Amino acid sequence: MLSLERTLLDYDFALLRMIAEATAIELTARNARTAASELAEAMVQAEQMELVLADLTQDALLALDDIKSQGGRLPNAIFTRSYGDVRPLGPGAREREQPHVAPLNTAELLWYRGLLGRRFVNDASGPQEMFYIPADLLPFLPTETPVAEVVLPARERPGQKIEPPPRETIQRASSAIVDDACTLLAFLRIMTADSQEPPKFSEAKERLIPFLQVPDGFALLWRILVEQKRITPEREINARMLPSFLKQKRGRQLKQLVETWKASSQIKDVLHVPSLEFETAVAHQLAEVQARETILGYLDDIPGREWTNLETFVAHVRKLAPDFQRPNGDYKSWYVKSKKTGRYLRGFEHWRDVDGAYITYLICGPLHWLGMTDVATRSASDDTPMAFRLTQMYGALAGRVNWFIAERKHALKLNEAGEVLASRATDRELRYQLARITEWLPSDLSGVYRYRLSVKGIKRADHQGIQANQILSFLEKHAGDDVPDYVRNALLRWENTGPTGNIKSLPVLRVANEEILDMLRSNPNTRIYLGETLGALAIEIQPDYVEALQQAAFQLGFFLDIEKDAG
Repeated sequence: MLSLERTLLDYDFALLRMIAEATAIELTARNARTAASELAEAMVQAEQMELVLADLTQDALLALDDIKSQGGRLPNAIFTRSYGDVRPLGPGAREREQPHVAPLNTAELLWYRGLLGRRFVNDASGPQEMFYIPADLLPFLPTETPVAEVVLPARERPGQKIEPPPRETIQRASSAIVDDACTLLAFLRIMTADSQEPPKFSEAKERLIPFLQVPDGFALLWRILVEQKRITPEREINARMLPSFLKQKRGRQLKQLVETWKASSQIKDVLHVPSLEFETAVAHQLAEVQARETILGYLDDIPGREWTNLETFVAHVRKLAPDFQRPNGDYKSWYVKSKKTGRYLRGFEHWRDVDGAYITYLICGPLHWLGMTDVATRSASDDTPMAFRLTQMYGALAGRVNWFIAERKHALKLNEAGEVLASRATDRELRYQLARITEWLPSDLSGVYRYRLSVKGIKRADHQGIQANQILSFLEKHAGDDVPDYVRNALLRWENTGPTGNIKSLPVLRVANEEILDMLRSNPNTRIYLGETLGALAIEIQPDYVEALQQAAFQLGFFLDIEKDAG
């Protein structure tokens, strides 16, 4: 920052004389330049500064301490919110108001004693106006806050502890976002295998909803995987980056997702607060990492497994660190509106609507989806968040415990319909491989994923260089005795001859040989779907039973392909 003399050189002569009068310094100079040098020389004396500081109020000493603690300068918006502003008075107005004798606030008290300067500076947040203490006055200031007794204890519990809320209002967190990561990566992989255009985010979400465990967290998961470069800017997966995630145990996989989010400056959480609408880009103004670290720092002071009233936690942050996401204290440059009212939310008076809403979103959104917080709502029918509790895994994020989640591995299972079942406890790499070679069936929130062995899946596998005998080996290794003989026979037949038959969209079934057609006619489970014979190797199919015939034939050890008629 500037020296005192350089600061005073910008002042007019009348202002310099007021500063001299307020600090009991006699000026002999007759012009502003000489007066600035004379006044600065007199003030930077230890005895003189001792007298000036002794005459200050406690608020003024606190203000100087605040500025000094920030390296000698503080954004104008932050300083004035606590200590007031200096009125823009000209020489005539100053003569009438006599602000050096009767300052309106702490800012004017310091200004008219020459202890405060103001100028625009450029820093990481862009150009902004700063109040500063002249550099050669800083050594004279006290080294400790003169009224330390008013400072809140550093380890004060943030937010009010409450009794456990009713069970029906509690939304428990889990590590299921790890499973959704596997699902999303597998989905993008098979889109490439099927030679389909990689889907845009909105399309991908719509198509994956039936398969997700944490659908509300899907957008955040997508952004995290992009940040990790596992999803490319072209919306394809980066296969080289997958083993480092899929091969890890559940706790380590969750760690990767959480720590990527925590450290990311590209994931702009505030832009996704549901109640807010940003009209103009503010990305360059957002201090995302600092904002998260501040909130996480206060959460660290909450004992684990205790329920905390959400509103009192927000109030605690407002009291101790209101500018946690706005380092320059600027509450006017963000063009943000309330989605509910359509009104602009500019100015510190809307702190709760914007910054407070961000804190609520962070705790009940990203931290909840990532398994760090349980949330309690107002009632079973009202999802307004009222309280939260840190989970055991939050202890890992805070560095108190290891990233470990107990998990008993589950093998693959095949049911009587030929569906392959995998659970959330199935190894994620194993389920990723299974998803590449099968058709997906909707999963459920019990954590069971269902996949169907079909022509479509096997063709997809073939496009990826995976042969039918390799699929069989995969199933025998990971499902063991659960692999029925008809599944083995169907896969082996495919390996030797391809699909056993094709169902045209007329629909007509054409088979490879008469023996196959005879077996389909003689079996009661397939015979009911067949119509008139069209030759030695072709037969009509009842129009509404194509899929049923496919399934019944599969259980006899045959794959029937579906093809649309050229017409």
